[in-house]
Amino acid sequence: MIVVIGGGFIGAEVATQLKSRGFVPIVLEALQRPLIGVLGPDVSSWLERLARTRMSNCAATSTFATLNTAPRDSWFVSRSGNHYTPTR
Repeated sequence: MIVVIGGGFIGAEVATQLKSRGFVPIVLEALQRPLIGVLGPDVSSWLERLARTRMSNCAATSTFATLNTAPRDSWFVSRSGNHYTPTR
């Protein structure tokens, strides 16, 4: 699992490229949905559904509270209390 912080245009592109290379990206987005501020609620909702079904996981309205980057033991906890660990 690779965490991408930010679900804007660059974060979405990074997640897409990681997925195409066999990684499991999860996108942390602080807003309600990725790109909602730029594209509006309808288009951002459609893109979020597309990303969930084809590309990556997205944790909307998430910021991380704790991040552990130790080799072989990486994980993070979002402020909402969700715990994410790598998939092996």
